[in-house]
Amino acid sequence: MASAEQPKVKLYWLEKSRSQRILWLLEELNVPYEVEVFHRDPVTSLAPPELKKVHALGKSPVLSVTPSGSSEAVVIAESANIIEYVLEHWGKETTLLPQRYKEGQEGKVGGETEEWLRYRYFMHYAEGSLMILMVLKIIANNILMSFPLIAGKGRAGMSEEKHPNLWAYTTRLEKETGYEKAVQKIIEIDGKFEASI
Repeated sequence: MASAEQPKVKLYWLEKSRSQRILWLLEELNVPYEVEVFHRDPVTSLAPPELKKVHALGKSPVLSVTPSGSSEAVVIAESANIIEYVLEHWGKETTLLPQRYKEGQEGKVGGETEEWLRYRYFMHYAEGSLMILMVLKIIANNILMSFPLIAGKGRAGMSEEKHPNLWAYTTRLEKETGYEKAVQKIIEIDGKFEASI
């Protein structure tokens, strides 16, 4: 699938971080990409200083996209921002992005579908106060919301006994094909994968 016509996509992946969500999204969309793995300091658990060479925040996830025919990469940070960018370029013909406008209301203020408005709300809410969207259909905001749930599974008082619906939802996320492929990718590259907060 990779060719000279396609942009070069590179994910700067940090262990025990939210960057796993971006890897999952890339797998779901079958976007060809490279991964550069970074490890946290074993004493402080901080990201390594090398990440500041990629983006001034020195955090992960960071995605770089080098357009075809260009040597200058677009560097994007922050999970929701990356997800929106990736979906804008690779997700339009998928079920990950809901229909934006009602029939005949394209481009009009207030013409958005209820599904689109919920999608946008949860896309940004996931990075804030975290509210669970209990749906069976995987859409992009489920990917974004997955990190605190999967990393927190079995921690912070979350157990199957106390929170059976939340536990079942998180288990469903972990069984999604794209998620499993993303975990396997890191195991192949780094030898292990651990979701952790």
